[in-house]
Amino acid sequence: MVQGDTKSRVVSPWIQLSGHPDSFFPLDGNEKVAKWIKNGDFTEFNSYTLIYDTRDSIISFIPKFHGLLSPVSEHMKSVVRKEPCFVLSNLLSEFKNPVVMDVKMGSQTFVEAEEGNDVPREDLYNKIVKFARDKLTNEEVSERKVTKLRYLRLRDSLSTSSAFGFRIDALNKGSFQKETLANLSSLEEASRVISQFVEGASDLQKQSLVSELETFQCVFNQSSFCANHFLVASSLLIAYDMGSPSERVVLGFIDLFHAVPSTDSNCNSGILQGARNLTSLFRATTAQ
Repeated sequence: MVQGDTKSRVVSPWIQLSGHPDSFFPLDGNEKVAKWIKNGDFTEFNSYTLIYDTRDSIISFIPKFHGLLSPVSEHMKSVVRKEPCFVLSNLLSEFKNPVVMDVKMGSQTFVEAEEGNDVPREDLYNKIVKFARDKLTNEEVSERKVTKLRYLRLRDSLSTSSAFGFRIDALNKGSFQKETLANLSSLEEASRVISQFVEGASDLQKQSLVSELETFQCVFNQSSFCANHFLVASSLLIAYDMGSPSERVVLGFIDLFHAVPSTDSNCNSGILQGARNLTSLFRATTAQ
């Protein structure tokens, strides 16, 4: 367990592009992040533990793992919630002006059998109205509700996920709305977003981004953890420090909360397909 250092340090501002806002909270002047373990589901905690215990190759692309946060630490004294949480390093802690993109990886980004997927919900109907009103059936329009499974399937099929193995979920550069990104369905559209994303990057940073994506593919292929787990809804966090003379960039493999043991050697082919497509798009952008 870690107690957490209570001294504040001047580091990067806290940035969370996607996910539920109450899933995390920053620690140690934003150098670390604590993530809640909800509903007693230790899947993600166990994934990080296994990777670090076995020193699996994918360790070079995931945040540094600091274990469970002690419930008696200074950080927890003012927290009402009773769930446990684990601690990861903030991948952006050394950046002063981080430009960040969150990319959901794989051709399927949800677990079909997840509890609650078959319950009709008005909020999900309203989300579909924003990006795919014409895909709603007459019955759905009449009831003004759709199930989570229907929403997730539609989101994957209309985006680049199903065909190309990745979906740009969020970025903090430009004026892209989440609904706009969800509707990107071609490599050409994704390429235009990536071009705007790297606008502020130096030539060295652009080259480093391509190099990191190429290395990620090799490491992912070598990883025993990735070979033996079906990784659903995992993401690549891609970032550079705008205005910095350093060529350092960040490519982090995050969100391991749906790591399901699998004997299917091709279970993560969608992630590799997405990584290859992303690499090609970033390489083409760098060459411009």
